[in-house]
Amino acid sequence: MPPILPLNNEEHVAVQAYALEHGRNWKAALRDDWMNARTTGILQALRNSHGPSWLASYSLADWPRSLFSAEIALDQTPDPRLAALACRKMIAAYIESDGSVKWEELDDACALAVQAFGLPANFIAIARQVGADE
Repeated sequence: MPPILPLNNEEHVAVQAYALEHGRNWKAALRDDWMNARTTGILQALRNSHGPSWLASYSLADWPRSLFSAEIALDQTPDPRLAALACRKMIAAYIESDGSVKWEELDDACALAVQAFGLPANFIAIARQVGADE
């Protein structure tokens, strides 16, 4: 049997959406849906490729961790124009700050970086929530 591959962004988003929709006991709900053939698309593909034992060990925190892990590269190449613009905005925010951070400008730069990597617009909020849940 081939090794189980890490989830890509689209797969993490699908699992995250399912978890948010089904609440605290989302894993039990997903396992039941898998066993009763009530999933389709990405979730069904994960059942076939990863299975229930993977689900038991999966954590919602795996997505933010994997995105920023040195061992696991992002599965998308960033849009070079947006990535460069995000970097320029971040550098400018620090240069022009005279010691105090301009959070609005850093927020704009971060939003551009998230967009450049093809992440969902609410990625930062999801990552914060996952961190708070641990």
